[in-house]
Amino acid sequence: MSINDFCNALKNKYPNTKEVLEQIEEIRDTLYMKVEEYQEKGYKYEDASKEAITSLGDIDCLFEELTTDVKTIYKGKAMVLANIISALVVFSVATIISILAQFIPFLYAFKPTVKFGYWQLIFAFMIVFFMRFQYIVNINKVSVIKIDAKDKIKSIKTAVIVTIIFSIAMIIMNFYQTSFKIIWFPWPIIGISNWPICLSIYSKFIESNKFDTK
Repeated sequence: MSINDFCNALKNKYPNTKEVLEQIEEIRDTLYMKVEEYQEKGYKYEDASKEAITSLGDIDCLFEELTTDVKTIYKGKAMVLANIISALVVFSVATIISILAQFIPFLYAFKPTVKFGYWQLIFAFMIVFFMRFQYIVNINKVSVIKIDAKDKIKSIKTAVIVTIIFSIAMIIMNFYQTSFKIIWFPWPIIGISNWPICLSIYSKFIESNKFDTK
């Protein structure tokens, strides 16, 4: 077996994560160096390649360690479905607020902006789905990902922090524009809340194994 054939076999055997590919390239370089050493001892190239590969011993443990918590999934399907569910959740919340505003005096200030709010939400979701268009196009594409709890928490935490900062800014703008005689700030806040909601749903999908390849 040639060195290229050996390395290609490793690529086919294990998920092609960044760590795996980097390790394979390191092994490739090591093998070529060993081949040169064996050739200097008088081995033919084919024999030197075989000896170099044999000298590596059992490297399965190394790759099994590198691929811990790595899985192959249909990322597009998970992301698109997560976006759809989060959109339904957000529109449901907006609808409940708009209905309550019709009957609760305290919420009357919401009424003038109900239609405007829905237009804002529609526009926001058009932008979100445009940004996710790559997942729609590649909905059946197989992706290799690493399940990292720290990365998941970091992503959701970032989304929540941005949502909070955005919400405070919207409330301040609303106050200076209308002194809350007309309340419009909930609509853009509800819209951007789609981000952390979507990330949370997507993470649950990935952990559930429902989108793993068989």
